[in-house]
Amino acid sequence: MTLASSDAVTLGQRFAQALIVLALAAPLLIPLGGEGMVLLLTLLGAASIVVEKIYGRKNPNNSTVWSREATCLALALASMTVLQLASVVWSAWPKQSMASAFKHLHFALWPLLVVALGRAHAPQRTMEYGLVMTMGLATAWMLLPTQIGWTGHSFEAAAQNTSVFGKIVAVYGLWGMVLASGMRRNNQFGDQAALSLTMRSAMAAVWGLGLLLLVAADRRIELGLYVLMSMIFMLLRLFKRGQVRLAVSLVCAAAVLMGAALSHKADRFAKAAQEVQQYFSAGEPRLEDYHTSLGQRIEMYHIAAKAIAEKPWLGWGAGARPQYLKQYAHFPEHMFERTHLHSQYLQTLVDVGFLGALFAIAALVLAWVISVVRPWRRGEHEVAVMFAALYGVHMLSGMFNPAFSQGLSNSFFVTMAAVLWVIHHHQSQAAAISARAL
Repeated sequence: MTLASSDAVTLGQRFAQALIVLALAAPLLIPLGGEGMVLLLTLLGAASIVVEKIYGRKNPNNSTVWSREATCLALALASMTVLQLASVVWSAWPKQSMASAFKHLHFALWPLLVVALGRAHAPQRTMEYGLVMTMGLATAWMLLPTQIGWTGHSFEAAAQNTSVFGKIVAVYGLWGMVLASGMRRNNQFGDQAALSLTMRSAMAAVWGLGLLLLVAADRRIELGLYVLMSMIFMLLRLFKRGQVRLAVSLVCAAAVLMGAALSHKADRFAKAAQEVQQYFSAGEPRLEDYHTSLGQRIEMYHIAAKAIAEKPWLGWGAGARPQYLKQYAHFPEHMFERTHLHSQYLQTLVDVGFLGALFAIAALVLAWVISVVRPWRRGEHEVAVMFAALYGVHMLSGMFNPAFSQGLSNSFFVTMAAVLWVIHHHQSQAAAISARAL
C-alpha cells in the first residue's frame, strides 16, 4: 500500500472515530441530528469505497469484511424502502406515499454506514465513551429547570419526540447493562480484553440512568421491556456461572424495582382505563369521548380497521393518515390532523395491505435470523441480546406508536444496526484468529 493510500485510510479512520460519538448523541439530543448523521456517515462510507477503488487495495485489519450474511441483512433492510416505493404505483395519494418512502430511505443506506463505522480505529471503545457521554448529557438535560426538564414533568428529547426518545434510551441502557455484565472488547487486531472495572461501573451507571430517564419521560412500554430484558439476560449469565442464589436475589430486586416504577405511574394507568371505558360506554362514541388521548387512538384504530376491510390486499399506499380516511370516522366533520395511525401494525396493513405486510414480516424474520439467532449460536450472546433489544423495543412500541414511520426513528434504528454489526464483525474476526492460533 502506498504512503498516500495509508494516509487516506488513517484519515478515514480518525474521521469515522470522531463521528461515532456524535452519531450516538445526535438522534437523542439534536433535532434532526440523527438523520444528519446518517447522511454524513453515508457520504463517508461512499468516500471510503471510492478511495479504495482509486488505490486498488484494502487494509485487512481496518476494513469491514463484507460477507454473504451482511448482503442478506442489507437486502432485508432495503426491502423496507422498496416496499414503500412500490406502493406509490397504486397509492390513492402518490405524493404522500413518495414522502413516506423518503422517510424509509435510511434502510437502503445501511451498507454505507457499516463501511464508514467499520473503518474507525478501535470502534467499540469509541462507542463506549460515546454511550457514557450521551446518557450523561441526557440526564443533565432532564434536570434543567425548564419546561422540558424535571420540573416541567414532561422531559422530551429526540427532536421533542418522546416515542423516539424512549426507543433510544431503552436500547442505550440495555447496551450499558450488557457491557457492565462482562462483555469483552476486541481491539484492532482481533484479540480480546475484558473491560476495566471503571468502565464496567460506568456502564452500570448507564443502565441506571436509562431507568431514570424512561420513568421521567412516561415511556411505560419501553420501561417494561427494559427491565424484562435486563433481568432475563442477567439470569442467563448467573445461571450459566452457577450463581443461583444471586439470580433469585436479582429477580426479587427487579420485581421490587418494577413495582415501584409502575406504582409511580399508577394514575396514568387509571386515567387510561377511564378513557377506554368512557369511549365504549354508550355503544357508539360521543363527541366528547372522541377528543381524549386514548379516545383519539381508538378512533384511529376504528378507521384503520374499516380501511383495511375496504382494500385488504395491497392497501391504500404508503403514508396513510387518519384525515385521508375520514369517511370511516364516527365524526368526519370533527376529524383531527395526525401524521400516522398510532399503530405500526395497522399502519402497515392500511399502507400496503396483507401482501405487503407478509413481505415486511419475511424481511424482519430474515434480519432476526442473521443478526440474533446466528450470533447467539456462535457464542456471541452479548451482540445477539443487543440486536434483540433493538428489534424488540421498536416492535413492541409499534403496538401503540409508529415504530418505522418516522425518519428520526428510522435513522436511529439503522445507525444502531450498523454499530452492532461492526461489533459483531470484530467479534467474529477475533474468534477466527483465535481458532487459527489453536
